[in-house]
Amino acid sequence: MFNRKREEKKQIALQAFYNIEDKILDKLEAKDKIVTFTSTSNHTDQAQNVYNIARHLAEDGEKILILDGNLRNPQIEDVSQRGKERGFMDELLDDYSHSSLVEVDKDYNNLYILSTGKVSDYADRFLEINDIRNYFDNLRKSYDYIFINAGENIDIPEANLFASLADKCIVFTAYANKDNDIYKKSISQLEKVSADILGVIVTNYVYTEAEIDELFGD
Repeated sequence: MFNRKREEKKQIALQAFYNIEDKILDKLEAKDKIVTFTSTSNHTDQAQNVYNIARHLAEDGEKILILDGNLRNPQIEDVSQRGKERGFMDELLDDYSHSSLVEVDKDYNNLYILSTGKVSDYADRFLEINDIRNYFDNLRKSYDYIFINAGENIDIPEANLFASLADKCIVFTAYANKDNDIYKKSISQLEKVSADILGVIVTNYVYTEAEIDELFGD
């Protein structure tokens, strides 16, 4: 019983300490509808975190689209248990309608999932910046927020590109990387493409018993 209570306090502490979705909304301006999420490495549970944030906002009534822009390692379909074979890339580079590609979340009818699509079909095609910008601008008309789940950004051109074309960018980093060269390189590459970094979310942080007691008392 004691251990279970401690674990419950830890979960409450994590939620209270971060309050991620509230912080995001507080910092977003009215014009900021497209948010790209990227990370310093693939050890941040980014896709699950993005999905959780989107679900919390959908619960509050926002109409949200999660677009899986991780072209090399799509993950949103796995964490949401929703998705189709065709997706974002097919809409951008081929003749597929948006309505035929999006799928409604299993729990919220105002949360929509758009898979990455058949990336391999377009191996000989370049992603044109203006085409992507126009595509994102068209999405603004249909949703309150568009969350783009990009892959980790270090030396990944498309992740940095998606970050640069979004209104805001949020970076996930594992606690172990929050002060090292991996973090610095990630931020440096985002700054080089003029991404508007809203903030950094540190994951994989485990509170000590003393920290929990400090937050909630003995």
